[in-house]
Amino acid sequence: MHPVGFVGTGFHARTNLLPAAELAGIEIVGLASRDAERSAATVVRAGFGDARPYGSVGDMVADLPHLDRVIVCAQPSDQPAIVRELMDAGVHVLAEKPLGLDAGEARALADHATSRGVVLRAAFMKRYAPAVLALQELLATAQLGSLLSFDVRFGADAGAFAPTTADFIRLAAIHHVDLVRFLFGDVERVDVAFAGSDLAATVLVTVRMRSGAVGTLHLTNGPGHASELDITTITCERGMVTMTDTRELVVRRGTVGGGDWRRPREQSTSLTPAVSTMSGGAQDLVLRGFVDEIAAFATDDLGRDDRSAEENVRTMELVDAIVRQLPPDRAAGENAGGA
Repeated sequence: MHPVGFVGTGFHARTNLLPAAELAGIEIVGLASRDAERSAATVVRAGFGDARPYGSVGDMVADLPHLDRVIVCAQPSDQPAIVRELMDAGVHVLAEKPLGLDAGEARALADHATSRGVVLRAAFMKRYAPAVLALQELLATAQLGSLLSFDVRFGADAGAFAPTTADFIRLAAIHHVDLVRFLFGDVERVDVAFAGSDLAATVLVTVRMRSGAVGTLHLTNGPGHASELDITTITCERGMVTMTDTRELVVRRGTVGGGDWRRPREQSTSLTPAVSTMSGGAQDLVLRGFVDEIAAFATDDLGRDDRSAEENVRTMELVDAIVRQLPPDRAAGENAGGA
């Protein structure tokens, strides 16, 4: 396992990423932010007391010349410059989403990574969630036959950090947009319907996949979802699966050819993690994919065949396709980039 540097001292870094790194057994050797004192306080609080604190990315890279992997968790508008500085120093980077505020920025960063011979990954942690990987395996092995359709429902009250609908898509719902590509493949057509007020908004996205499957994303931002809604349902030829909160899979298998309806032949199986008191506070970070994502970054043999940066470009292209179809007054904000 390689030692890792870290950039960022914000809420997400302190609450999710640094605790996940500790659970993964990662050695954080340096932490940088704009304030060296804040960096020092953060490493102690996170349990990485041996990590060196820095007041800039440049200072960390200069002081740790053998450092070759860094996790970045900064403001979306700041991340491209930070990531470029690290890549110029020959460092592999795992950066929080969104990695680039539009597909153009994502493409420029991916190309820069290629030119520098380093790996660039966007932190789509749901790709590492155990329930998501189990669903991916069900689809890959066609246990229920071919995929026909899917419905992705996500609701959150993200107004504090995503004041516009475009911000909500780019900063929050982007995980679910990415899951569409990760689980179901390439998208051929995107259509968007919108309904909203000053208080809340819903974006309804319908997509046709290259495979022929069709799907919907029902994305809502507003106080009605102070507790998040996260449900994905897929329908295949011989059954359906519902995934709730990236924790539980309910697999329903039908009976081909009909038969006596009175006989209990339809099967419904609930797959859940064996959570107990001994799971402690780690369970949320594990089940959402944070721990395995960070562990993979520290342990993987990072080479030129890593397509993570290209995957980010494709996801941002889909994000842009959604944002372009929003009403003009909803398609821009202080955090939004040009689509």
